[in-house]
Amino acid sequence: MQRLSYRNDFLKIILLIICLIVATHIYPLPVWANKLLKSGTKAPDFKYPDSAGKQKWLSEVKGKKIVLLYFWDNDPPGIPQKPNAEGLNYVRLISRQYSSDVLVLTIFISEPSAKLYGAEDVTPVWYLIDYEGKISFVYDGNLGKATTRVLGDKIVSLKKDFLSKQLAKLIVSFTPPDADVFLDGSPIDLQGKNPSTIENIKPGTYTLRIVKTGYQTWLENISLSRGEVKTIRVTLEEEPGILDVRVKPDNSVVYLNGERIGKTPFTVKLKPDTYTLRVTAGDKYRNASQEVVITNGQTQQIGGTLQRLKGGVKVLSTPGEADIYLNDAKKGITPKVFKDLDADDYTLKLTKEGYRDYTQMLRIREGMLPNINVTLEKITVKLARRRTTPTHTPIPDTPIPSPEGRKPNRVWWYVGGTAVVTGVATGVVLALIRSKTSKKTPVTVVVTLP
Repeated sequence: MQRLSYRNDFLKIILLIICLIVATHIYPLPVWANKLLKSGTKAPDFKYPDSAGKQKWLSEVKGKKIVLLYFWDNDPPGIPQKPNAEGLNYVRLISRQYSSDVLVLTIFISEPSAKLYGAEDVTPVWYLIDYEGKISFVYDGNLGKATTRVLGDKIVSLKKDFLSKQLAKLIVSFTPPDADVFLDGSPIDLQGKNPSTIENIKPGTYTLRIVKTGYQTWLENISLSRGEVKTIRVTLEEEPGILDVRVKPDNSVVYLNGERIGKTPFTVKLKPDTYTLRVTAGDKYRNASQEVVITNGQTQQIGGTLQRLKGGVKVLSTPGEADIYLNDAKKGITPKVFKDLDADDYTLKLTKEGYRDYTQMLRIREGMLPNINVTLEKITVKLARRRTTPTHTPIPDTPIPSPEGRKPNRVWWYVGGTAVVTGVATGVVLALIRSKTSKKTPVTVVVTLP
């Protein structure tokens, strides 16, 4: 019983196929059914009048607008058939709604352009031509109330596809992954994706900036052309830290990892890392060394003063009790031991009444304790017996009386650097020598006896 049922179904299918073949031969498909152009073919070019009545070629619109062609029949003239009239209403709606994106042309089927599109035998016929001048949609008849919706969806789709080809695309990949991206100053929401794609960018030149705290900002101008897909791969470098060395004394030499880099005060940018810092100031100061850690974006300041090295000296003189001067500052009398002098160069001077001053340069360095033993040179006075007559200033005839009305028994004059004495006045002469002459200048004393 079941086999019989299958056999009957099979016979029904065979009979239906035979009927379709016969019907096709008796009632062939209309000629226009094979004449209409297919989607994807290049739209034939023809001239049409624009709104000002000027003749233009359809190809002039290529790349600028979508074209909607509506072929319809106006027979008898002025009384369009119902399907054609409905189609005209749809055309007007589409023209108003998409006027900036679509060129709408209504064409009689009696015109030559209708034959180019295989629309001379049937109406109405709709053609949508994309931005590249290719047919993207063809339909004969009306879709009723759905006409504007179907055509509108097609137009929107064509525009989107066109823009995607016209606009550029930027693919950005960066390390570290959680950086912020700016295009011409505007932040781009990458939604945590890396790499991330920035779409629908108009052709032109843009400034791409990638920012992350603790890293150097990456900045570059990029040019995007029509339909270009550009990939940018960026590895951000850590922002350098700053080492600011302000160790005293100034002009101390700064070494970093054994390499001389400058003199204090000194500032330098460094990659984040651990460094060995050494500061020296010759043989007068103790060198200072330490490890410094540089972190990105931070300033590490090193200050302080280098420790002064110490030395000493033992100063003796013959005779003793001479005044000791270091750099013109009195420091005591001989003999004296200095054990805590700053390492430096000094001027040592010894002075004593009746002796010539002694001066020498003294170099004090760490651990030194030299002996300075000086024999001072005594100042000598030479006396001569001779008569002399003043040559510069006349000697007064009247002697100067002594105090308290005493009888003058000694009189002296000072003439042009020479002491002239009458009477015996050795003590007075010596006092005059010390007050009127330099300790270092040899003096001749002339004593004239009556």
